[in-house]
Amino acid sequence: MTGQQNILALRRAGRKPSYIWVTDFVKTDPDRLTVQVNGDTPELEDFRFLVGVTAIVEGQDPGRVERIAKSCAKFAARVIASVIVPVNEYRWEVISVHDTEGALTWQA
Repeated sequence: MTGQQNILALRRAGRKPSYIWVTDFVKTDPDRLTVQVNGDTPELEDFRFLVGVTAIVEGQDPGRVERIAKSCAKFAARVIASVIVPVNEYRWEVISVHDTEGALTWQA
């Protein structure tokens, strides 16, 4: 997992973001609120930095997105998990969204 250092520093400074992106994609230029878990075992990662925030999970593999979302849900106030697949080299499509609050749950 990479990217959590920025969020940990923010939390130690007494600040709490409204949301944190947890992505299973490799991002070459991630922002300060993105954590990358690609290649890692979600069940073994420490997601305590998500306490009290919304985790927005994204990935291409439905099973893996579900595993990441479950791991995040142990700590996050809310989890919104999206499965996004490529249509062609320029276009991606959302095939499902699952929300622990049920407000955004949708599947193609």
